[in-house]
Amino acid sequence: IFCPARITGPPAPHALNNIMLKYELARRMLSNPQKRQEIDQADPNGNTLLMEACQEGNIDLVCLLLQHGADPSLQNHVQETPLAVAERNGFEDIAFLLQECMRMAVE
Repeated sequence: IFCPARITGPPAPHALNNIMLKYELARRMLSNPQKRQEIDQADPNGNTLLMEACQEGNIDLVCLLLQHGADPSLQNHVQETPLAVAERNGFEDIAFLLQECMRMAVE
């Protein structure tokens, strides 16, 4: 999966810390084969880490998760997919990436 860089201004310092923390946690989880199965584990609301990355507009984390097999078709408890979350929050680049990923999975 090709992941384009997002061209925006720098995030606020507190947001950057949260983004970096989630990215590092995901990287560590994915580097451990025993933990890799947890990639699609949901929180009490049914949100996966991929959905959270889409909510925050964290395209780097979205790319990392997709490259390691995160399922973009899962739905949370309000029937939203990661694509719906990205679109609702105006992250068109992430929405496009998810659409392409799902299109490639069908082919």
